Amino acid sequence: EAKAEEMAAVAAAAEHMQEMEARMAALATAVEVHTAEMEATQQRVEQIHLQLATQVGGEADGAALRMGLERLAAAVDSHGAHLEHTKAEMDAQVAELAHTVAAMAGPLGQAVAG
Repeated sequence: EAKAEEMAAVAAAAEHMQEMEARMAALATAVEVHTAEMEATQQRVEQIHLQLATQVGGEADGAALRMGLERLAAAVDSHGAHLEHTKAEMDAQVAELAHTVAAMAGPLGQAVAG
């Protein structure tokens, strides 16, 4: 009966690890998406800088470009904050996975030793 409980614990831990791996993969995908968004935003910022550098128009055009640049800067800050939050989530997932592996090592070792 104890062996059956150990095997059930091992199976539950393995299932939990699979769930953790799926969540980690989803977080990694989110990081990739946000990184791509950050790169696109950075390219847009560079375009605005180029427009500002070559701008010969009136003050109204300059003011519109400055407002656009401020909005882009806010978007970059927002993406950065979201990436930091996502990274913190991934770090927590890794810590939880390490804890699960450590908890599983005991019953697994006993089950293997028989």
